[in-house]
Amino acid sequence: SGSTSFPDSGSLGLTWTANGDAQVSTVIEAAGALILDGSGDFLSASFANSTLSDFRIRFSAQKSANGVSGYDCAVATDTTAGAYNGFFVELSTSRGLIVFLYGQVLGISYSFNPNDGVMHDYDIQRIGSAITAKIDGVQVASSTNSTPCITNSGVIQIGRCGTFYPFNGTIKN
Repeated sequence: SGSTSFPDSGSLGLTWTANGDAQVSTVIEAAGALILDGSGDFLSASFANSTLSDFRIRFSAQKSANGVSGYDCAVATDTTAGAYNGFFVELSTSRGLIVFLYGQVLGISYSFNPNDGVMHDYDIQRIGSAITAKIDGVQVASSTNSTPCITNSGVIQIGRCGTFYPFNGTIKN
């Protein structure tokens, strides 16, 4: 059971639009979590900022299977399914945790199976050109890259990348 109201408590105050049958869980254990079935459900919001050098993306996710494409995108500003006009964060059995930026791996790539049915905490951060990725508080990858990360697309999506890579699972925070 769930709701389709998606309030934003973040500093940007984005207005989120539900697409497909995306919904917020009202079940106590997952209250406030976004439920996505991997067939095209997602949230989207307009994002006025076209460039951002420093960023931090934190979220929790629980997965037990990949979506229909096999490459599950948790969050993206890309609208081309190749990160050619933005970035995306992927969690899938085929590639583990990977962060793409403008068609290239952003230097963050960590092989593991996220489809274990457990809620994991993900934290991807860039300060200057230093990029780190943590899973459950443990740093698993680091790299350097100074290319701006928010894009000319003007859209941020949770649960897919452009029209591709639908996320199958639960995303929270």
